[in-house]
Amino acid sequence: MFASFYKQFFRLWLKDLKQCDYMSVTLFDNLIPMFKGIPPMQCGMLGFCSAQFVIEANGNVYPCDFYVVDQYKIGNILENSIDELHQSPIVKEFLLQEKRM
Repeated sequence: MFASFYKQFFRLWLKDLKQCDYMSVTLFDNLIPMFKGIPPMQCGMLGFCSAQFVIEANGNVYPCDFYVVDQYKIGNILENSIDELHQSPIVKEFLLQEKRM
């Protein structure tokens, strides 16, 4: 049932796309580039977590959109370089915790 829904949904989506009426569907936006060897944007599609930096309007940076809480604040884009943010102990611990799950 689930697969038949997506087959029909894809056909309708593709028909619209061919008529230059593009609608973003996260599943398709991630799967289709994978056929060309392009990694998906959505970390869940990778089979493991990676840092997907979220930057709030004030510049605060978090490792993932599911963890935009003070405990996971890794820095501020106005004060820290991308390398500094990526090397943050909070990012490393976050990725370790996600591997354990």
